[in-house]
Amino acid sequence: MTVLSTPDFSFSIVCPPAPSYSVEVAVTNTLAFPWHLEGPCPVYGAWHWSSSKGEGQRIRFRLPHDLEPEEAAAWQINVKAPADPGRYRLSFTLLQERSVWFDSRPDFQAPLFQVKVSGAGQP
Repeated sequence: MTVLSTPDFSFSIVCPPAPSYSVEVAVTNTLAFPWHLEGPCPVYGAWHWSSSKGEGQRIRFRLPHDLEPEEAAAWQINVKAPADPGRYRLSFTLLQERSVWFDSRPDFQAPLFQVKVSGAGQP
């Protein structure tokens, strides 16, 4: 997997497709209400791959703890690379269960990474 660009800088990582990679996620709750892990409407993170062939399934992940307004957190999650070589987009978002995907809100800009997945031994 080669990361071709990120929102803030560029770097490369080359590895075969399909394994899982540890990625650091950092968020700040800029809303006026807490993000709870439990209860009727918990907040989760989610990542997914997309390509010219379509969108992949959104994979949810838990926040490390409840986040109060203006509170920030950073933690590691596992992201599985696509099984087939090619060019992909990796995006991250948040969702409040039974309420809203944050990337559907006009004021939310989801991080988007352009990624090249190479076959074993290919750059």
